[in-house]
Amino acid sequence: GESLEGSDGLSDDSLAQPSIRVQPGVQLHDTAVVACYRLRVFGEQPGQMKLGTELGMLDEVLTQISANMTLQQRSLLPVLIVDLPGAFIEQSRLEWLLARCVETRVPMSTFCLAFSELDVMHSLRDSLPVFKRASREGLRLKLKAPGSGPFAYRLQQLLPLDYIEPSAGLIQKAMSDEFSRALLVSQVMVAHSLNVKVIATNVHSLPQLQFCASAGIDIGMGKQCGRSVPLNAIGLNTKTGAENSSPLSVK
Repeated sequence: GESLEGSDGLSDDSLAQPSIRVQPGVQLHDTAVVACYRLRVFGEQPGQMKLGTELGMLDEVLTQISANMTLQQRSLLPVLIVDLPGAFIEQSRLEWLLARCVETRVPMSTFCLAFSELDVMHSLRDSLPVFKRASREGLRLKLKAPGSGPFAYRLQQLLPLDYIEPSAGLIQKAMSDEFSRALLVSQVMVAHSLNVKVIATNVHSLPQLQFCASAGIDIGMGKQCGRSVPLNAIGLNTKTGAENSSPLSVK
């Protein structure tokens, strides 16, 4: 299916140079409310990004927030979700992010690190203490495309997750296949039992949005939920004026 990541109405010229944009995630029970944003570097695919690129993106975001927002505005920032490979989740990078948040006086809770089950499957013993410390410091965590096997459910019990993101393929199949719907609903129920919110991506049509809402999914991202916008559109372009603070509605 069509992915919004590379489209979003951007010109070829704008895609030629990597630029930081944010994609809104809206609450499906009230699609006027933005629950979070997903940080993206256009011009690079997530799977091709090197750790240095991701560190650079986080550093640039922190620098922009620090330079252009008051302390009060920083405290009211929406959650910014960053897709990262599992290799990011280790002590030295967590220390770096902690230090930069303290230096720029940006709450650690502003950021949510997104990773997959495969990212941590072979290093869970080493990374679990880092995940737990990150959560204690306020960092939010999102598990992408969790499976339906025993390891997936155990992982959700062990990790201090804030969000899960079922695979877009599963959600698409669940719209017409009862077995897939049962798998999706079970993922949603397990997540909610652990006080974890569920995010759906690639929500490009009204029927998809309505289905996700009926399945109990909390947050939607995609063309039906609002196109991505430049980073400064969420209030990084001003130090004064409530009219320029982070928007609460998708137009």
